[in-house]
Amino acid sequence: MMDKKELNMMEMDMVAGGSWLDDLIDFGQDAVKEIAPYIEEYQEYLPLPR
Repeated sequence: MMDKKELNMMEMDMVAGGSWLDDLIDFGQDAVKEIAPYIEEYQEYLPLPR
């Protein structure tokens, strides 16, 4: 179990603008949005099954 200090830190993080996991997911989504247009353009060079 978490002690009171850890729980308070989590609560402050949530109030301050979400959790680090949400930030990580947002970062991943932004990266995919940036990369997606290039995937079709360079698909012939990627070793992906078609």
